[in-house]
Amino acid sequence: MISTSVLKIGTDRPDLRGFTAIENTEQFRAFRMTFLTNFPPRIISSPMSERTWKRKYRWVQTWPEEKEDWSAFHDGLYIGRVSRDRTSLKRGMFLWSGGCSEWPGFQGPMPHNGRKHEAWEAAKAVEDWYDEGLARSGPRPALVAQRIGPLDEDGLPLWLRG
Repeated sequence: MISTSVLKIGTDRPDLRGFTAIENTEQFRAFRMTFLTNFPPRIISSPMSERTWKRKYRWVQTWPEEKEDWSAFHDGLYIGRVSRDRTSLKRGMFLWSGGCSEWPGFQGPMPHNGRKHEAWEAAKAVEDWYDEGLARSGPRPALVAQRIGPLDEDGLPLWLRG
């Protein structure tokens, strides 16, 4: 059994009682083994990057003159939007919002909007929001296609192109 010495400095402080000092390599190794036994490491995947995330839905510029504003569509259905915040105290971040106004009864999860540091993260948030809503809502009713109207060769509603 490895002995440890109690901290000499600050032991009168209630928040430091019970702490021990590690004075040598052997004590550190013993502490590490005890810690790893009680708290095994979890495998944490590396953060997703723009290179690993793939768009699932059709993204188009919302306005031709605005380079950092995009809208997402799934088979003609508007599902959300991403744009750079230029006016608030958090300007520079990307705003995302999900929306399926042409699908009455779509069960979109909350929150339905937010902010991300990168445009691709905001786009992923829109797609994840829509995917979760699809799982909750089930198959798209035929009424939705009627409300969207005819689609162009890119699968976008004709009204979008004016």
